[in-house]
Amino acid sequence: AAWTVHPHVGPILTRLGERGIVTGIGSNLDARLYDVVAGHAELRPLAGRVIVSGVVGWRKPSPRFFDAVIGCAGCAAGAIAFVGDDAENDHAGATAAGLLALPADVLDAA
Repeated sequence: AAWTVHPHVGPILTRLGERGIVTGIGSNLDARLYDVVAGHAELRPLAGRVIVSGVVGWRKPSPRFFDAVIGCAGCAAGAIAFVGDDAENDHAGATAAGLLALPADVLDAA
């Protein structure tokens, strides 16, 4: 109940989906994230594509964490844009795994 979703997230996910962009979430949070996604209607587009480090056994920036992201996405690493706000965990980890790393503020233009 303590979790909130930024007001822009729902509309951004809707617009991305309308453009045919598949979305997911990869996080170093724990398995409670599944309940957060399930409990917020605006996060429904992410259902089924949630990678939690505690579940896969590897934390970002481990290449094995990003292997789980790639497996969940079902496409080549180079076809995935990983959006995050942490230089080491998100950007360095994603880039090392062959994903395109983008800063979180890129969603402001989505």
